[in-house]
Amino acid sequence: HYLLMFGILGALILRGLAPEMYEQRGDERWQRWWGRSFVAGSVLAPFLLGAFAGNWVVGTPRSLTLVGVVTGVTVTALTVVSGAAFLRLKARDALPETVTQIGVGAVAAYLLAVVATLGVLAVRLPAGVDALLSLPVLALVAASVALGVGYAVALRRGANVAALAAAAGLTYGLIAVVATLMYPRIDPATGATVSDAVVSTLPLNLMSIGAALLLPLIATYFAVLYSAFSGPISAEEAY
Repeated sequence: HYLLMFGILGALILRGLAPEMYEQRGDERWQRWWGRSFVAGSVLAPFLLGAFAGNWVVGTPRSLTLVGVVTGVTVTALTVVSGAAFLRLKARDALPETVTQIGVGAVAAYLLAVVATLGVLAVRLPAGVDALLSLPVLALVAASVALGVGYAVALRRGANVAALAAAAGLTYGLIAVVATLMYPRIDPATGATVSDAVVSTLPLNLMSIGAALLLPLIATYFAVLYSAFSGPISAEEAY
C-alpha cells in the first residue's frame, strides 16, 4: 500500500512536469514544482516508514491506523530534529535563527509524540502498561528526554556537532524502545519470535565471511565520501 502511494505521487508529479523535464534551473515553474515535490517526498518518506513500523509492532495488517499515524508523526519530527542540526553544522551562521527555532520546536514535538506513541501502544500491546513501565523502557525514555534537552541547549549555543550527536542518540533510543517492546517477537502478526528466526550454522558462517570482507570496504567508502564533503558550505559552493 505504501509503495502504491509513492508510485501514484511520483506519477502525478511526472505527468505535470513531463514537458519540463530538461535542464532549466533558472525557470521559476521548474523550481517551484520540484521544490514542492522535494518537500512532499521528504515528509511522506519518514511518515510512511513510521506508520509501517507502528503497524508492525502491533501486528496489524491495516495501512491506516491510529498507532501508525502517531508513529509516523514521531519519526517525521525526528527527521526534522536531525535535519536542523545538520543544516546548522553545514551552513554555520549563514542560516537564519529560524532554523534553530525549528529544531528546538521539533525536538519538543518529538518528545510529546513519543509519549503519545507509548500511550497508544499501551492500549494495543498484549503486555499493555506493564511493558511500558518496565525498567529498560523507562530508562530509555529518560535518556531520550535528557538527549532532547541537551540537543536544544547545544543548538542554541552553536555546538552543532553535539546537537547532531544528540539527534543520533535520539534515533538509536527510539529503535531501542521499539526493540525492547517487541522482544522476543519479530513478527507480531504471525507470532514469530527470535528463536523461530534462527538459521543453521552454514548461512551464518557465510554471512560472517561476507561481512568481514565487505564491511571494511563500506567503511572506507563512507570515510572517503564524508571527508570529501566535510566542513561547512562556502559561498562559492552554494547556488
